[in-house]
Amino acid sequence: MEALNAEKINIGPGLTYFGEDESDNPVYLGRTTGETEFNYEVETFEIATEEDGRFDELVEDDTIMVTVPIFYTDVDSLANIIPWAEVAEGVGEGEKRLVVPKAVGLRLSDYADKLIIRPLTNANQDPVDKSGDLVVHNCYPVPGPLNFAYSRSGQRVANVQFVALPPEESETINGQEMYPFFSYGDEDITGGVGE
Repeated sequence: MEALNAEKINIGPGLTYFGEDESDNPVYLGRTTGETEFNYEVETFEIATEEDGRFDELVEDDTIMVTVPIFYTDVDSLANIIPWAEVAEGVGEGEKRLVVPKAVGLRLSDYADKLIIRPLTNANQDPVDKSGDLVVHNCYPVPGPLNFAYSRSGQRVANVQFVALPPEESETINGQEMYPFFSYGDEDITGGVGE
């Protein structure tokens, strides 16, 4: 048995980013309360005969769901997770109002973008260490439930789930064209000669 390697054990919080701003920088969603959870699930279909039993299995579907409990509930933070909302700005500095229209009939895929979860320790390094990045390449937000407790000890939490879609853009990985559903590690690493 090999010696225990503590560097292979990943614990601790991460910073979550969704989409990009005008300068192509990832948009930080804000502080969280509770766990940000990534869930990748594979559904299979068993191929079997009466005589032989199972002899193969096919992947029927694979899904990704990321749940992020956002602690920031200011107008800008809520606008990041409810992309069909409108932000109205007042005449005074910092005056803003979030207006959320009824969403029935909206295609959530119209709001799909890239989601990045970066370990907090990696995000604080200079330059930023992307080796622990968990990237969902194409997903949309499903906000809610928004739990706003108005009491002395109440917390206001903006929960949001991100649901992955099939990827739209291909990458060349180890010389082979692929459509990444999710990836773990620095996106700039593509394999091949000299890497």
